[in-house]
Amino acid sequence: MRHTVCAAIGARQLVAFSYEGFDRIVEPHLCGRNTAGHDALLAWFVRGHSESASRPGWRTYLLAEMSASRVLDERFRSARPGYDPPDGSMRLVYCRLPAANF
Repeated sequence: MRHTVCAAIGARQLVAFSYEGFDRIVEPHLCGRNTAGHDALLAWFVRGHSESASRPGWRTYLLAEMSASRVLDERFRSARPGYDPPDGSMRLVYCRLPAANF
């Protein structure tokens, strides 16, 4: 899963997956091991559903909880506002979108 997510980050491709029983589509920005020791994805929620909110915004997802994941052909252009690559919630970063927009 980590390698798939990192490939999507490198290519700036959206990722679709099921999480807590809901389908999500996100712009992946950073994948790493969080401070609790779990592999996680920091992403901008684009569309889909969740119990907490269905508005676009930042979310963190545990890779072990993601299922039916697939990389979409749809791409995004740049990092979203508020993106902080040295994200303090990750103790180890596997891959990340650069902060500077190309």
